[in-house]
Amino acid sequence: MSLDIYFQDPNTEAYLEIDGDTNITHNLNKIAQELCFYEILWRPEETVGLFKNPSRIRASEILPYYREALATVLEEGDTVKHLLPINGWGTLDCFNRVLTSCINACIKYPDSIIVISR
Repeated sequence: MSLDIYFQDPNTEAYLEIDGDTNITHNLNKIAQELCFYEILWRPEETVGLFKNPSRIRASEILPYYREALATVLEEGDTVKHLLPINGWGTLDCFNRVLTSCINACIKYPDSIIVISR
């Protein structure tokens, strides 16, 4: 099971082509919780007061939060290594890769709508 982050064209509702990987294993959700960005990745539509329309979050709105999450992983990742799944499915590099791909997609498609599939 995994989390998929899609970028949808606001006019056509087609999913946009993204460079990189925007799929992450649910095995890493404890790390996201510990580093305080679980809601931004897994449930952005449930965050209160962050977005104008939580059911249609634009990439330009979520971009600063993805950047903050990546900075947190890079700066504090060593403090949560004990939470890495023992089965090997999920690493801090997974977060780096997915967040970097999401950041690049937000820059490329700032008006796109974020769609989360859990």
